Amino acid sequence: MMSSFRSRRFLPEFRQIALPVMALAVLNATLGIADVMMVGSLSSDAVAGVGLAAKLHFITILVILGFATAGRVLVAQYYGARQSGKIKESLVLTLFTSVWMISPFALLFGFSPESWLRYISDDVGIVEVAGRYLEITAVIVIFSAINLSFEISLRAVGYVKLPLYLGGAAAVTNIVLNYMLIFGRFGAPELGVEGAAWGSFWARTLQLGVLMAVLYVSRNPLAPRLRDLKILRDKSRWQAYMSYALPVVGTFILFGVGSSLYYVIAGRMGEDALKVISIISPIESLMMAVFAGYGEAVAILVGRALGARKYQFAWLLRQFTARWGIALAALTGVLLWLSHPLILAPFRGLEGETRQLVLNSYLILCLLIWVRVQNMIIIVGVLRAGGDNRWCLNLEIITLWLVGLPFSAVVGLFLQWSFEWVYLMMFLEAIIKWLASEWRIRQKVWLNNLTHVLA
Repeated sequence: MMSSFRSRRFLPEFRQIALPVMALAVLNATLGIADVMMVGSLSSDAVAGVGLAAKLHFITILVILGFATAGRVLVAQYYGARQSGKIKESLVLTLFTSVWMISPFALLFGFSPESWLRYISDDVGIVEVAGRYLEITAVIVIFSAINLSFEISLRAVGYVKLPLYLGGAAAVTNIVLNYMLIFGRFGAPELGVEGAAWGSFWARTLQLGVLMAVLYVSRNPLAPRLRDLKILRDKSRWQAYMSYALPVVGTFILFGVGSSLYYVIAGRMGEDALKVISIISPIESLMMAVFAGYGEAVAILVGRALGARKYQFAWLLRQFTARWGIALAALTGVLLWLSHPLILAPFRGLEGETRQLVLNSYLILCLLIWVRVQNMIIIVGVLRAGGDNRWCLNLEIITLWLVGLPFSAVVGLFLQWSFEWVYLMMFLEAIIKWLASEWRIRQKVWLNNLTHVLA
């Protein structure tokens, strides 16, 4: 059976989808690091203010990703079922719903953000920096909703290179504009933090403009026309889409807020713990960004198989990608550990005890990163591809909010153990999630054809 599976030329198709997504994810992660490094040379208020604004933007991205991910699942299934009309309907619903839901954030960011930012921070300098940054970049959340809705849907139907090229060009443009406008290079005005905001604004504006031009000039089949907007008047289809998409959005939001609370716990433990999590988390996020492409490729191919009612093939896809996922994640963990002298070299100036905490936590990451990768493959790539969204939402609530966060708080704040034990509790949540997900997979309740959702 597995030899028959391999004969379907699965791996070339998988690489065609996964590699561009992985490359773009790594590029975006690198962009975030570059932004922080450039702003970091200005002042501590600049770093903290931009960091606060970035956190708020991150929440909006989670909302957008929730709708875009739900839309991608439907698009992939309709693509497998060869129902081109439903593909565009899914995109239109995703596009307008995400823009509609994200618009209040754009208004909050764009009009007097300092009036409510003071409830988050009592530092006048930080509030002033964050407020000005949000005012300039407020409209970016709308652009992101449009961009992500199109990008994820394009990848689901095989247009994988266009999002990569545009996203890569936008990232490079952002870095160049930031350098010019923050420091006043190449004849540009020296704007400081405002320069970083304007760099992001113009880069995302150009990205959206070029995307729209390419889609409509090339007459791409995904480009909506006026006649395609009639589905927005169909209340029953809109309700059906929302009932399907909201659990996905809820899962993303719960994950984002819960991840932020881990930082709060570390901050309450003291300066050393906060330093450690601030060092380890970006490394973990970069590794997970690499495997995000893997998980999205699994989701697209499993979704296509389910849409075509090829349930046995979807099951074999799951088995094959799970084995490769474990192998690649384990290899990544080994390589991470072997290269730790190089990766941790910038932090040699840390004091002995803090440096040992970083090394111990890094070892835990190397040993257990495969668990997080498996969760991404199972939940994002398989369960959601089959529409098992409510179960995934409940799993997130139980493992993160009833296990991970409480256990981490008890170990770190009440028992006052060192940070590596708190970090281990974070992975306890991931291990329970993995075991529960494996059980759910074997129930085969996710082998669903969802082409009836918008019927």
